[in-house]
Amino acid sequence: MEAALRRQPAALGPQPIGAGDAITPLSCRLQRTAIERLLEQSPSLRRMLDEEIIERVYGKAVRDAVIDTDLERHLFPVRCPYRLAQILDEDWLPEA
Repeated sequence: MEAALRRQPAALGPQPIGAGDAITPLSCRLQRTAIERLLEQSPSLRRMLDEEIIERVYGKAVRDAVIDTDLERHLFPVRCPYRLAQILDEDWLPEA
């Protein structure tokens, strides 16, 4: 589950300005669809989704983004700025 959530930081919000490729609404939708499919295939995974796992996955996604973009860690929020419900909401996108 963590690997699916970490695969694309897009689902967890925008990267700082100047960070590699732009995150598009389509990439957010694709990642959410992948997570939705995982939850449909394994409904028991849904009970594992909570704010604690979001924080753990967010930390790993930031680590990966720092490596991928050469941006410094302090440019990213310390904690995930979004709630689980927002992250999974197919119609919600972070403000640019």
